[in-house]
Order: sequence, then structure tokens, then C-alpha cells
Amino acid sequence: ESSANARAARDLGNYTLELTASAVEEHLVPPLHVEALVAAAHETYSSIIEFRGENITEAERDEQLYVALHQVLPQSDVNTIRYQLFRLRMPDWPDVEPVNDTVLRLAVAGLADAKDASDATLRHPVQERLQRKLKRQIAPYIVLRALLEKHGLEAREIIADPDQYEPEIRAVTQDLYTSVKARIRRSAVRSIIYLFVTKVLIGALAEIPYDLYVFGEIHPVPLIINVLFPSFLVFMIALWIRLPGEGNTQKIIQRLWGITYGAHGGDWVIMVRPPRKRKGLSQATFVFGYVISLIVVYGGSAWLLRTYLQFNLASILIFLVFLSIVSFFGYRIRQSVRELLIAKRREGAFSLFFDFLSIPLLRVGRFLSLNFSRVNIMAFVLDVILEAPFKTVVDFFEDWLAYLREKREEIS
Repeated sequence: ESSANARAARDLGNYTLELTASAVEEHLVPPLHVEALVAAAHETYSSIIEFRGENITEAERDEQLYVALHQVLPQSDVNTIRYQLFRLRMPDWPDVEPVNDTVLRLAVAGLADAKDASDATLRHPVQERLQRKLKRQIAPYIVLRALLEKHGLEAREIIADPDQYEPEIRAVTQDLYTSVKARIRRSAVRSIIYLFVTKVLIGALAEIPYDLYVFGEIHPVPLIINVLFPSFLVFMIALWIRLPGEGNTQKIIQRLWGITYGAHGGDWVIMVRPPRKRKGLSQATFVFGYVISLIVVYGGSAWLLRTYLQFNLASILIFLVFLSIVSFFGYRIRQSVRELLIAKRREGAFSLFFDFLSIPLLRVGRFLSLNFSRVNIMAFVLDVILEAPFKTVVDFFEDWLAYLREKREEIS
């Protein structure tokens, strides 16, 4: 019991520090435009979101929407959201002048309850599903945020003038498309370089010694494929990603026009439902299908690599690990495009078949990426083995060039 009390006291102390840090940050850099944007989005989405089959009160509904919008739109961290929830529950706290003993006692007395309530709000089962729904419909407010950041106080005049508003929405949307394209290109280039260097190191430190120890010779084909394929796959993923087209831009314009001038559009409804409960035969069928997809993807890949390309066990394992991680990386890259996507894309039989094959790769890749980040294996490889020597070489050449300039100045 004493250890539990000590842990609770420590958690409450950390919570208090988080609130204090967020309050100081808010005082130094008031997030007025962020809160105004979230409030406007809350007003819009609260009228079009329907919760079906959810045991949730009106107050919980508003609070869940507020938290989800903070997560999706400005992508606030947990500490900021906790602080904003604290402010919602104690709205008079920052405005009391002076902050007297009575106010402090009331705040301290309610601190533990506020922490528990915030944690319960963040862990509510509807939160994750609500965020997923909002991410598919948040594009208009992403464009509006970019417009406000671009024009500042002048944005009010632009929004009030329909003749300026539509072309400006179009221009800002195109700027966002261009920005996403540049971000994808940068991410792809960095990943290609990192993957190539990492795979060369793995080949030199693991695959070649394994071949020499087990087989007494080096198998060049698996080695070359393992070095080049991950980088090539990232290149192809970046190449295949399509930016939204004119239809999507027009849809964003229509939505923002409706938000600004008072009509949301009849086709704009967000439905949040509880996850389907599958029992008996249906559950067994879905589990069986997922197991089959795992066997087809990983078993089939291993068989092809072993039969036709003479991969050994270690080479197959390395290939499949990096295939999973790169597939998940490609999925994450595509999400940066999907946050601007509002027009639905058609899904045919090929798309469903592709999903059937890709889901195992994405789930395994997500698992590997999360666990690598926890133990910092990839961070160690990139920061210590790769980046630190690279920085050392760059620093050396910078010092050498500075030395040459000094000597040239001495001669002159």
C-alpha cells in the first residue's frame, strides 16, 4: 500500500510539473490561433458527428471531440491536452487576480481528480476511433490553418470576401500539395541513404561472416539483393505516391465554403460506431484468413528466395525484416498525403487483394518499428555508427578548409 501511495504521489507530482510547464509555455507563446481553430472545428464537427451504439453522454461527447481535434489538427502532445482539459474543468483558474490561498487550496484539492478525469478521457475507447474518422475529414481545417498562418490578420478580410476566398483556398491547397511532395522526397532520400549504408554494414558484419562460417564461401546474389532492395523499394514507394488532384481541391473548396458561409453540405456526416463483435464461425473465419495471408506473404516470400535465389536462413530473415519495416515506412509516408485527401478513391478487386497481402507486412512492420524505437537499436545504428562518423568527417573537412583559408590570408 505504501508503494502504491508513493507511486500515486509521484505521478501527481509529475502531472503538476506538466501543468506548470504548459502554463508557462502558454504565457510565453499564447496559442490563440490554435485554440481558435480547434474551437471553430469543434463547432463544425459537433453538428455532423453521430455516435451510434455508444454509451456516451453529451458532455463526454464534446470532451472526446475536443481531445480528438487537438490530436489531429494541431497534433498537440499529451501534456498540452491535459493542461487544456484542466483549464476546461477549472475555467477561472488563470483569471483570478490575485491567486490567493483559497484558490490555491481549491486547485490542489481538485488536482488528483483532474488528473484521473484527464487520464480517463484520453483512454476512452471511443477516442482512437474518433481520431481515425476525423483524420479522413480534417483536410478543410488543415487548409484553413495554412491560410491563417500565411496571411495572419489579413486572413479575416480574405475570408470575408468570396471573390478572394476561393482562389486563395486553391492557392494554399496547391502549396500544401507541393510541401507534402517535397517532404516525401526528403524522407525518401534520407531513408534510401540510411538503408543502403545500414544494409552494407549488416552485410559486412553479419551476412558475410555467416556465409563464410556456415558455407565456407560468400553467396553474392542474396547479399546484393539485401543491400539494394530496401532502398529500391523506398524509391518505388515514393514514385508511386500520387498527390490529390483537382477533384480533391474542389471538394476542399466546397467544404470550406460551407463552413465559412453557413452550410456544411448534405453529404458530410461522420459516423462513429463501436467495433463489430465477431463470434464463433465468423471470428474463426477472419482469423483463418489472416493466418493464410501471413503464410502467403512470409512463407511464399521465403520459399521464392530460398528456391530461386539461394538465400540462406539468415539472409531470408534479414530480407523479411527490412521488407516489413520499409512497407510500414511507406504506409506512414502515404498518410501525409491522406491527411489532405477528402475525395474518396475507388477501391476495386485489385485494391482489396493488395490490402489482403499488405496488412501482414504493415502489422509486423509496425511491431518491429515500435520495438526498435523502444530499445533504440535503429537510433544507435543511425546516430552512433552512421551519423557520428559522418559528422566527424564533415567537421574535419570544414576545419581543413578553414585552415587553408587562414594560410591563404597569411600569404596575401
